[in-house]
This record gives sequence, structure tokens and C-alpha cells, in this order.
Amino acid sequence: MFQIPDKKKLLVIIGLVLVIVLSLILIKMFFKKTYSDNPKDWLETKGDSIEVNPNKATKGESYLNYIGQQYISPEIETVFIHDGVYLGKYFKEEYADKNEVFIRFTKELNPENNIPEGYILERFEDKKPVVYIFLDKDWKSKIGDSNIFWGKDYQSNKEFVFTELENGIYYDKIVDDRERFSEDFKIHYGGIMVGKINQNDISEKRFDNAIIFRLI
Repeated sequence: MFQIPDKKKLLVIIGLVLVIVLSLILIKMFFKKTYSDNPKDWLETKGDSIEVNPNKATKGESYLNYIGQQYISPEIETVFIHDGVYLGKYFKEEYADKNEVFIRFTKELNPENNIPEGYILERFEDKKPVVYIFLDKDWKSKIGDSNIFWGKDYQSNKEFVFTELENGIYYDKIVDDRERFSEDFKIHYGGIMVGKINQNDISEKRFDNAIIFRLI
């Protein structure tokens, strides 16, 4: 037969329940991931390289795989693909000739390996697409002044401003062209080009003298 517990036992039970609930709240708070809007906090030192972490940059909503930057959130599900051109030669991850690497698209930037390297990622800030571009010291010294072209028809442009985050790692950012997206960002037109490129290259669609990374 069911018996109503006395007052002392009831207080003990209530106390234990409160302890368990408070413990669960504290555990959740302690282990909750925190993210930063400061690009410097997206960098992680790995040996001689400094890695840009797209998961940190996008607050857990994207990661990089063999296809590109996979972006998955409650509102957006899409993928950003990268490629590049080195003096008219198309490449995906890097351009090399006779075992010499001339340029590399990578999230693991090494400013001391004598190879110009860079990385581009897209994230959403207040539902606006914002692009962050990272270049290393080798890029600055070997390729030098660079331009950014972006938009549905690459109609917008600015000079890349070398703002240093860490020793030998620089970044700049732009607000992407919302008009180059459709189907809730699933479909992309145009993209972002970064590097040795000018308006004539864009207008004539000739890239024989261009050195660029691109995100589409």
C-alpha cells in the first residue's frame, strides 16, 4: 500500500532533486561551447602552421571537406567551393610545377615556408553573408598588393588591406553580394576573387596574368 513519506523524508528527496537539477545546469554551462566574433580567436597553432578553424568562425555551423566549405544551419544549407588560377593555369588546392609549389589554397597557413598561401571562408552575420580572407606573409612578400572582386558579376571590388592577426597572418573581409544567391543560398552565381587581378581581366575574362583564389 502506498504511504505518504513523512516531512523529513520529503525534504531529503526535494533536496536531492534540487542538487541533481543544479548539477545538470552547471555541467551544461561548463561544457557549453562558446564562440567568438574576433577572427584572431579562429586561429590555432599547429606545428609550423597557423590553422583557420571554419567551425569556430561559423559558430559550429560549417566545416571543410574535399568538396568545399559545408555550411549547415537551421536556416541555411549550402556549400562554398574554392579554386584558383596561377598565370592562366587552373588549380584546385595548389599550383605546382617540377615539384615546386607556387601557390596554395589551405586553411593551414605557414608564413615561413616560402609558399604564398591563403584561405577564404563565408559566414553569416545577422543573416548577411560575410567573407573573410586570410593571406600569409609569403603572399604579401612574393605576390604583394592584391585586389578583391566579388558579386554576381564580380561588379564590386576593393584593395585587400593587410591587417595582421598573428605573426605573418593577415586578413580582410567584405560583405558578399546577396543578389548572387537564390533558393535560400543553395544556388550561387559569381563569387569572390582575391589576388593579382584587375578590372580588365574581369571585363575581358582573360586570366593569363592573374594569380587568384576564388570562392563560389
